[in-house]
Amino acid sequence: MDDFLWHLCSWKKVKCLEKEEAIEAFKNQTKHKCTTFYQFIDEAYFLENAKTLTIEELSYVDYHMYHSDIYIMDWDSKWTFIMTHESECGPYFIKNV
Repeated sequence: MDDFLWHLCSWKKVKCLEKEEAIEAFKNQTKHKCTTFYQFIDEAYFLENAKTLTIEELSYVDYHMYHSDIYIMDWDSKWTFIMTHESECGPYFIKNV
């Protein structure tokens, strides 16, 4: 894709939850190991013990200042949580079956 990765959700290319449903799904999801990265930053972070990870720790307000999108992916590829730089789009939660 030559666009934002989260366009998979906004363009309805994958099934996902949006807005409050996505936030609730992320809050209720079992989190073991996660990979976190921002759209245009060439670094990723591995969270080995992510069971207490909360949405508040993802700096939801702060990352909007940098116009970046944050992706949190389960290490086992079971789910992905996405917060976009656009307040009217997302967040999104994709659950892989």
